[in-house]
Amino acid sequence: MSKSIKLKDEFTIDGLVEDAYNLKAALSRLDEVVIDATNVKKTDIAALQMLIAAKKESREKGKSLILRVSNEMSHLQKLTGIKFDAC
Repeated sequence: MSKSIKLKDEFTIDGLVEDAYNLKAALSRLDEVVIDATNVKKTDIAALQMLIAAKKESREKGKSLILRVSNEMSHLQKLTGIKFDAC
């Protein structure tokens, strides 16, 4: 069973508690979670760190975390050298 979590247009440290809670809850119940971040216009390193941690945790538990990113998130990934598929 899978679920899609759609992120708001601002994915930053200010809203991470709620986003992390929703993601953790979904990963505890489901084998696959899709994070739809295609509408994100503003993000920061803290948000990317949370996604990296979630990706690693899901892999360790044998679950699938799929991330669909916006142009802004893709740009920040390139600036930082972060590759989610490598996590």
